[in-house]
Amino acid sequence: MKVRRYILGIVIVCLLGTGVFLYRTGIYVLVYNYVRYGNIFGDEFISPTEAAVKWGNDKFDANRFRKPHEFDRAPMIADLIKSKQLIGTKYKDIEGILGARDGDYYYYDEILTYQVVQIIDSVTKLPRESYDLVILQDNQGYVEQLLLWKSCCKH
Repeated sequence: MKVRRYILGIVIVCLLGTGVFLYRTGIYVLVYNYVRYGNIFGDEFISPTEAAVKWGNDKFDANRFRKPHEFDRAPMIADLIKSKQLIGTKYKDIEGILGARDGDYYYYDEILTYQVVQIIDSVTKLPRESYDLVILQDNQGYVEQLLLWKSCCKH
């Protein structure tokens, strides 16, 4: 009987120690990601100002945005985010405005993403950088925030 209690005690101590280690490690990772990237998940985002410097600052045009093979979305993205014209729009209406979503997966299937730009490496022919517009909704089903996410190739 004493041996069982002794073994059970060792198992409990080991489990508690592992839990504390994982808890502390998890907190460290969250804090590190928040300090490094400005968010807890470690995602990289760029501001509309940075986007305008990278790709220009054309006026947003929904008709052009819906045709990514004919028009470049990147120069319009800074104006779209800065103008906040989609904020408050019903989330279910976004695909009618911007067209079918074509961006990378962002945490949940329900989160709308649109590819803004993909820069291909001339030597490897693989993506070197890729940016997506991420559209987040509030709990009432309205657009709450637009983010420009570096969806590929973190360095």
